Amino acid sequence: MKDIPALIVVIVVAQVLVNSPHYSASATDASGSIQGTITCTGNSSKHQVGFVFSAFLGLVPVYGNWEVSYVDDLGNTHAIIGYLGGGTIGQGNFNLEGTVTSDNVCGSSVPSSVSITGSCAPIGKLILASGSDWRGEFEGNIECTQ
Repeated sequence: MKDIPALIVVIVVAQVLVNSPHYSASATDASGSIQGTITCTGNSSKHQVGFVFSAFLGLVPVYGNWEVSYVDDLGNTHAIIGYLGGGTIGQGNFNLEGTVTSDNVCGSSVPSSVSITGSCAPIGKLILASGSDWRGEFEGNIECTQ
């Protein structure tokens, strides 16, 4: 009978260790509103654009959304829009995967895959690419937080 309290203590300690929250060196979200250039490979056109994105890491894979946009000389807004559905967010960088859902900048077919890689910093750098359809390079304040 003396062994039962010791066994209970062992079980409780094991449960605490197995079910305790873990803290990693990874961030749980990345976001930014930055400026850069999109180059369309089909017609070699370049556009100065803004890029806004928010990525979150929760109980599901990375999720979020993003948008590239600019306003032309006539006041018309052009955009490439999509969502995120995978990737990683680290302490100082991220590698995201997503889908393009709309494109009236380069005219690529949708849906198509997109990759977003970058570094978190007050002057962070980001590369946005959709296969061989277009590529963007951006720089600005990119935050990654826990």
